[in-house]
Amino acid sequence: MFDISFGEMVVIGAVALVVIGPERLPKVARTLGHLVGRAQRYVAQVKADVSREIELDELRKVQGEISQAARQLEQQIHNEVQLAQAEVDKMRQEAEANAASIPDFSQQLRNDVLGEAPPAVSAPVVDLFSQPLAEPPPPVFTPEETEFRSRQLDLFADTAPTPHAETHHP
Repeated sequence: MFDISFGEMVVIGAVALVVIGPERLPKVARTLGHLVGRAQRYVAQVKADVSREIELDELRKVQGEISQAARQLEQQIHNEVQLAQAEVDKMRQEAEANAASIPDFSQQLRNDVLGEAPPAVSAPVVDLFSQPLAEPPPPVFTPEETEFRSRQLDLFADTAPTPHAETHHP
């Protein structure tokens, strides 16, 4: 802040000691320190407020730009949707006009071939779920598979614990 060298500070301290006196010098120095601290805090607070205001202005500018871009995008999408809707309506009108100009050949063919409307077809209704399903046949194993399975059952049967077996350890 101020450009004061150590030599200048010694001269200021010596003059203050002579002018103020040794009894009041500590009190004056303490008061001067408090005032300098307050001034520094005030300057720091003003700097922080100014930087906050600058950031807020920048954010407002960015917000305005983004909202403007959003409005433009919304307008473009709205225009594209209207164009697409107009195309769909045009295609629908053309399809309806084409459909109206095509005669119903199926009815005419029926009348020409059969001479009348086709008879209703009747078929017996079969209920597939009323009959019980047959059980699947039991699996057929080769002799090797049967022997392997019986060995597995024997292994598990040997390791089964007895229900009331108690072991006493002294």
